[in-house]
Amino acid sequence: MLKRSRYLHWLIPALLSASLPGIAADDSPPELFELLNRAGAEQTKEKVRYTTDYKPSGSKWVDGLDESSVFFAAVETPGLRLGIGKGGQIYSLRGPFGEGLPPQRPNAPWMDEVWHLVVTNENLVASIHDFQNSDPKNNWDIGMPLQYFIHQAGIYLEGLTGTRELGASKKAFSSPMVASRWDAKTRTLYLANWAQQARSPNVWKSGVLVFTAYRFLGNGAVEVTQALTNFGSEDLTYLNAPWGGVRNSSLPQTILSKPDGSWVKASGRWGWEGIPKSYFTDTGGWIAWTSNQTADADNALALVFGTEPEGQPAWKRHPNRILHGTAGEASLRDYNVVEAASSITIKPGETLACRWFLVSGTFEQVRQRAAKLAPLATMWMPEPTDTRLKVWMVNGKPSLKGKGNPAFELFANPAPGLAPVFAMEDTRDGSVFPTDDPYLLTRTAPAPNPLPEKHPEHAQYTGRHVHYPYESPGVLRKLLGFARKESLPEGGHALISADGIKIPLKTKEPNPPSTSAAKN
Repeated sequence: MLKRSRYLHWLIPALLSASLPGIAADDSPPELFELLNRAGAEQTKEKVRYTTDYKPSGSKWVDGLDESSVFFAAVETPGLRLGIGKGGQIYSLRGPFGEGLPPQRPNAPWMDEVWHLVVTNENLVASIHDFQNSDPKNNWDIGMPLQYFIHQAGIYLEGLTGTRELGASKKAFSSPMVASRWDAKTRTLYLANWAQQARSPNVWKSGVLVFTAYRFLGNGAVEVTQALTNFGSEDLTYLNAPWGGVRNSSLPQTILSKPDGSWVKASGRWGWEGIPKSYFTDTGGWIAWTSNQTADADNALALVFGTEPEGQPAWKRHPNRILHGTAGEASLRDYNVVEAASSITIKPGETLACRWFLVSGTFEQVRQRAAKLAPLATMWMPEPTDTRLKVWMVNGKPSLKGKGNPAFELFANPAPGLAPVFAMEDTRDGSVFPTDDPYLLTRTAPAPNPLPEKHPEHAQYTGRHVHYPYESPGVLRKLLGFARKESLPEGGHALISADGIKIPLKTKEPNPPSTSAAKN
């Protein structure tokens, strides 16, 4: 198995959140989220307030950050308030302990120190990290555009990615939200985001859709169900679901559960080597944070990651592990990290789902609730369905709402052989059209190959181009569904709808201009 020091340390520096073009309205059809509706935990009656109207959380962040730039929605219960970011991440979690998320860093606002999903390909990223670590002074920056990391929240900022020749994003860019729905009856917020290559510009594209359901159980507990669809061309082999942590000054003590129902105080540093780690099976399925582990009445927060059953499905290569530790100096970074790590294989066309929980309350309540929820935290591959969605062309634009006969039908859920179909707007002229290529209008640039000729991966990075999705005039407005992707004899491909209609696709431009002033 790949040594963590080769690459996972670099998840720490930063993910993102901020201004995002094309935030989806809360009107996506429920059929798009069917793959998340596996039976979950019991709910108790509780008043829940959901809003997309921005109001500050009341939490203190580092100077210079604008919380409104990350905000998508807030969900408030009597004992818990979640701030949901535009990348689908939890950027704020307020409970009786105050703010549970770190105060952030000025150069990485709501990019890393959040609750979200991260995935990579170990083989692709390991060789690049080895190259960078062999001579950090000369190789680190020039290797950034080759790093393969896909983050639910978005991309890194200038200074943490790119090169002098290739540039980098100067403004935060969230993973575009392509579907959202609030179900008041089940107290569930459904989201879908096109996750980004964190190091952008990058020679690798992202072919990952992340579906998320935040279901509020009552009494301080939230059930989080996520599904990752691989519509790209590379296997996905290492998953953090979730990657997260807590504000050290609010919850300084870490507690790790044991299989016999007991628990122990845990400590450790997050860095290159020696990070505390345990197999799920060596725990009781949860980890918690509190300010005083000797006081049952003290306020606490727990992550419930589950205990694995015996046996390994074909898509899982190693047992899951939980990793944790304090990042940097506790007084400066103010961050206790946790990572649920899964060695998996999600091939192109496949979808993997997982479920985890967050529980807030007194330390005694959290321990008891987490132990009951642990058996429900799990991973699985959802079964494909034949559910369909109708798509109309309204004033020349694809829409999931319309009258009369639809233009075509799409499958509502992903499955092998299907490609996602998005409604993309060309912000230069306002046209909206269906496409399966989120990079369709994205500018590219030739990427110098930094690897020496004798490097075993040199050929793979010769003649490559980097992509600039954060400045593309093509903005994803909606996920419309999924269609069959067929190769054409003359090259290229066609999209065939669920009812057998060939979907007209816009021709890819050779190299669209930079559009930093594009309409949002």
